[in-house]
Amino acid sequence: MRYWTHFKNGNKLYDAKRKKTFYAESIYRVNPENDKDISWACRIRECQNESGFAPRWWTTEIGFQTMSNGAARLTFVVSYADAMGFIGECLSAPDISVPGIVRNIQSDERFMCEVNDEPLLFEAMELYTGQGLTFKEQIYDKERGIPIILIMPKKDYIDKEKINLPIDPQKMIESVAGNALVYYSNELSFVDEMRYLMDEDYKCTAGMIRYYLPNIDISNPLDANRHRFIHYDEAMEKGEETILRIFRRVVAQDINDYDNLFRYRNCEELIRRDALESRFVQLKKKQEESSQIASTENDGLKSQLEEMKLKKLEFEIENSDLKDELQQAKNDNYGLQSQLDSIQAAYEPLKKGKEAYDLVRQIDEYPKTPKDIPEFFVTVFSDRIDLTEKGWKSLKDCGTAPAVLWEVLFSMGQLCMIVLENITILWKLVQNTTNKLRLSVFPEILLRQKKTKQYQENMKTTTLKMR
Repeated sequence: MRYWTHFKNGNKLYDAKRKKTFYAESIYRVNPENDKDISWACRIRECQNESGFAPRWWTTEIGFQTMSNGAARLTFVVSYADAMGFIGECLSAPDISVPGIVRNIQSDERFMCEVNDEPLLFEAMELYTGQGLTFKEQIYDKERGIPIILIMPKKDYIDKEKINLPIDPQKMIESVAGNALVYYSNELSFVDEMRYLMDEDYKCTAGMIRYYLPNIDISNPLDANRHRFIHYDEAMEKGEETILRIFRRVVAQDINDYDNLFRYRNCEELIRRDALESRFVQLKKKQEESSQIASTENDGLKSQLEEMKLKKLEFEIENSDLKDELQQAKNDNYGLQSQLDSIQAAYEPLKKGKEAYDLVRQIDEYPKTPKDIPEFFVTVFSDRIDLTEKGWKSLKDCGTAPAVLWEVLFSMGQLCMIVLENITILWKLVQNTTNKLRLSVFPEILLRQKKTKQYQENMKTTTLKMR
């Protein structure tokens, strides 16, 4: 208890065994003009050592500021860094978790915890049909200071009576608790309701996960790019663990650019400014006294010296304000960089389309032969259709009519996404088409996919040879 009292009043603690694996320091400030305005912060550093791996240093920062009406503002920042220069492996990324002190405070009935005037919750909130208008107002609210994650349901591809969510909402809130609010619905009618109510660029459709940042500006055509989303199929492909880590990183990344966290350095700055202002008042008082009693040239020089010291302190205070403005400029730059990344990401599909268009313009005659037609479609649909080496060879013996070959390849290019979603339906369609058209030979076709485990399983069914 003696050590704790010593520490909480603004002192340091070290590990008792002097192994230099633990270090803590705190800082305490009382506003000179209001003794009820109290600020406190601490910084704790601990080393995690495991044989064969680089030492990992964990840093925990806690900030405390009193507010009006008996409230207080708490900030928790936990980060880690692996020791530099270590020849060997690093420890694997830690599991997603919320600091125990945050859970303890949130569950304590003596406290009412809020994040940006919203209740601090560790449970995802379910939405029902009829709540769409209220929820829309919450998303567009200019006073909202915390991100919202919305998870929408989708019909199962096979069992149309079954409703699926792209991710478990409870696992999502446990990953981002304190940094974002999580909402979800199990009703498809709520999806229709929100599709009708929301502006076109801000819609969250069936099976989508959308991340709504604060300060939505519908007057800015580029603003919608800030509020990113993941489709159902992408979520299924990446897997639940990857999606959770993505959103955990999004809500917690680059915390140095957030200007609303009260941390150790902020408390230090308050104390430094208190000292500067106190010194400023003292010098100003002395300068006024010197001016009143100055009767000799020497006294005049002393008065000038005091005045120069006074101006120096004024410059230091102004410099402190300029540092704040510089940090704000860095924050604005960070936001502009995010918008630039969004624009570049939106341009990428257009770039691929232009490349395909340029290739088409280089074709000097209409494709007529079984070999020319596939080459044409591989050029136009370079991101959807390709042939295996065996498929190219089989074109030599292809007796299929060019018009039929053209129609089949065009349909495959247009329906590629449906093919990938349900390969069984494709196979039945191919069988029916074969029976009706009685094709003699058809080249093997390989639809491009990302090389995942599911892709390897689908390879057997997407390589088709029709007779």
